[in-house]
Amino acid sequence: MKRYLILLACMIQIGSTAVFAQESDLPEVEFSYYLIRPGMEDSLMTGGSYSGDAPVMIRFQMTPKNTALYDCTYTWEFRKDEEESDPFLTRYDTITTYTFLESGSFMVKGNYSMEARSQSAPIEALSGSETFTVSIPTSTLDFPNAFSPNNDGINDYYNAKKGAKSLIEFHAYIFNRWGQKLYEWTDPYTQSSGWNGKYNGRDVAQGVYFLYCTAKGADGRTYTFRKDVNLLRNFTEEGLLN
Repeated sequence: MKRYLILLACMIQIGSTAVFAQESDLPEVEFSYYLIRPGMEDSLMTGGSYSGDAPVMIRFQMTPKNTALYDCTYTWEFRKDEEESDPFLTRYDTITTYTFLESGSFMVKGNYSMEARSQSAPIEALSGSETFTVSIPTSTLDFPNAFSPNNDGINDYYNAKKGAKSLIEFHAYIFNRWGQKLYEWTDPYTQSSGWNGKYNGRDVAQGVYFLYCTAKGADGRTYTFRKDVNLLRNFTEEGLLN
């Protein structure tokens, strides 16, 4: 009976070791990155970098598999400018989200380490890492002097010039000559969010109006605009309308 129990214990030990050693059971970690935009489905980003305007929100994700027999540690390290510099932020999660508000180059490094709980495991320790880079340009903002809201599909809205970049704060207003506020908006990038030349749903008269705008860039630069806006309703790219 004693010999039988010893033999049975050896069989169990050999069996468990064999199952543990199967290649399909070895742990692995998949890295993925998602661009998050309010009101839209998160976008999976391919490659190891992102370049675009601030503010930008990105979800950094490690997906571990087959880790039941391992003690695991996961970290995300955020650095700016130099990969060797001390991280300005460290998070101990498999998934973390961060909003980039400054211009510059950022390195986000995901690290994992795993130690097998069983002494019979074929691999007692595993580790790995992956680095994702984020590049945010310096800010840019300017406005045109005129627009022509005549529904021809060209310059029908008054907003910042195309090419505005990395603005983390923006608030613009349109006033008439008597100081009455006609419109305000906070999106410098979408043309249709700008002023369409109407007040209370009606076209305002052709003439000169006044823009006041304050903004702040991701690089810390502040902007203040006070300028005349020429509303030219009877103007097209081909010339004056009759």
